[in-house]
Amino acid sequence: MEAFRKKILRRVNVNGFTWNYSGQLYLQFKVDENGKTTDFRINPTSGNKDFDKRLIEAAKSIKDTWKPSAIHGFAI
Repeated sequence: MEAFRKKILRRVNVNGFTWNYSGQLYLQFKVDENGKTTDFRINPTSGNKDFDKRLIEAAKSIKDTWKPSAIHGFAI
């Protein structure tokens, strides 16, 4: 997870933003049966839709494959 966080931070463009947010942002996403990420969202949001969008786009640009959950040996 730490390597994934670092990749996002290297990709997100924060130019033009003044940061007044105090707290943590949580990027949530699903991993499909093929290990691809889908359904990105930030909860709670930063309060700035443009910043949240840039953060999600940065995460989507990472093409890593994840290990999906499995039930009885089958990826779900």
